[in-house]
Amino acid sequence: MADTKKILLPGADAWELWSKGSAGWEEVPDADGRAGSDVLVAIDARSIATAPLWINSTDPEIQKGVVAGELAELGIVAEGGRSANINHVAIDSNRALIVVTVLENSSRLPEVDGVPAGFAPFSSLLELPADAISVWRELGRLVVAFTRGRSVVYNQVLSGGEIDSDMAGEIACIAQSLQGSAVTKGIEKIVVSGEPAGSSSPEFLRTALGLPLQQVPRFPLSANPSALGASSPLAPVVVVERHAARRRRSRGIVLGIAALAIYGLLCLLAWLNLGRLDRANESLRESVAADAAEVESIRQAMDSWDALEPAINPDNYPVETFHRLTALLPRKGLRLTLFHLQDFGQKLTVVGESESTNIAISLRDDLANRTQLSHFDWQIRAPTTLPDGRARFVAVGSFRENPFPLTEDPSP
Repeated sequence: MADTKKILLPGADAWELWSKGSAGWEEVPDADGRAGSDVLVAIDARSIATAPLWINSTDPEIQKGVVAGELAELGIVAEGGRSANINHVAIDSNRALIVVTVLENSSRLPEVDGVPAGFAPFSSLLELPADAISVWRELGRLVVAFTRGRSVVYNQVLSGGEIDSDMAGEIACIAQSLQGSAVTKGIEKIVVSGEPAGSSSPEFLRTALGLPLQQVPRFPLSANPSALGASSPLAPVVVVERHAARRRRSRGIVLGIAALAIYGLLCLLAWLNLGRLDRANESLRESVAADAAEVESIRQAMDSWDALEPAINPDNYPVETFHRLTALLPRKGLRLTLFHLQDFGQKLTVVGESESTNIAISLRDDLANRTQLSHFDWQIRAPTTLPDGRARFVAVGSFRENPFPLTEDPSP
């Protein structure tokens, strides 16, 4: 996360807001104890549970499975059934020492406005002495933390509010348990922060533990504190839901902006294309206007040739058509009674009489199949028999534009 400038932390008796300036960390007076979006929230020891565990595997997936079983055995339940935060401290041969931190109850945390910058156990934000037992007061209760090197391996709220023989014995029992399981390694001293309250006497700790005792006004805050984000296991459920809702809104806004951008781009492309088409149409109009005179002269020439076609096209010339027809007639047994060429040679009607029906049928086949008049499509009725035994036939031909269409040469 970005460099933290504000921390809301559990003070000796109340929540305090600290700000980082040029001179270091300083308490902000008259703070209302609420967390804003630019504030890192330090979680007090009563709201969390820590458990140091040795796991005979360095595989993260195996570690997660073991952690779930160990927490269930210890009776530690995360708020909202969420997962635990795992911090790796040390590796010894094929096993790993990890510290599991669980947010058990967020009801004691200060009110949150929006989504804070992050969350972290308060003990992880302090510069605690290495390989030592540290004791300080949080929100009216005494808290103890054990370090292995500079890493906090255990942190809990003590049963009383004053340092007496009973509390010294409680800390000694915890120290003995951690030392026996090799969680701590060579505790060197006891450090107590703040002035003793009431009848408290840090000397009980020296007597019970047999370690050097040191007293300091206050444990300093880390110069560069690190924390987990608003979607981490240490964030309260309400903050996680708020963070998810904000992400959904942000995603919707981004998608909306993207859709508008795409729509705008499409509109721009359409406008550019319309401009291109308009320029092309204008160029085409200018070209048509420039060629109008030439096109008109060509059209007039075509009209002139169309008018001359009956005279210059043999297929439309009446005498030529009559000659081709008579060439198909037999020398005897058939006579024409009507030869009628209409519409400038576009329609030909032929009526005749033959001595027999066979002659009429033969003429019909010649008209349909011989090339002399194949530029006509023929409609030929069946011959009718006259009273004197002769057969009368009627054939009507419609002029075809291209009686000899070009065809592709057959493949060899």
